[in-house]
Amino acid sequence: MKTPRLLVAAAGAALLLSGCGTADTAAIVDGHRITRSGLQEASDQIAQYASRPMEAQDLLTRLIIAPTVLDVLGERDVVITDAAARSTLADIDGPVPYVIDLTKLDLAIGKMTEEDFNEITSRLLELDVEVNPRYGSFDAERVEVIPQTADWIASPAD
Repeated sequence: MKTPRLLVAAAGAALLLSGCGTADTAAIVDGHRITRSGLQEASDQIAQYASRPMEAQDLLTRLIIAPTVLDVLGERDVVITDAAARSTLADIDGPVPYVIDLTKLDLAIGKMTEEDFNEITSRLLELDVEVNPRYGSFDAERVEVIPQTADWIASPAD
């Protein structure tokens, strides 16, 4: 009789992991994969240098929007290079790739115009974003990954 329980457990695990393709996927944005391991590396590295650590959902939100922000600015011939990001990160020994991406986003935000902001907002609504349920879901209108509680978990108010 253990076989049906094992099948149900295996099917449940497969469903949880299939939401983003593999166990190491934090999100997929228009076919581009953001890994959980890369997100964790970035979080760990930021925690070493920042006055306060960033939540995983905040980092993931920034990694989801970064390509769109950089693309819109690039169309206006405003290019933020890896070299510019590394220069900003000179105090960090061997910044991991996602930290470089996050720094490029920070530099880009300082160069955005109102028109850029409007275009970015419009494009974010069109993105195909699939977030690993572990982190929540991406709300393009609020521009954030929102943590979700599974239906079977009672909220404190209940």
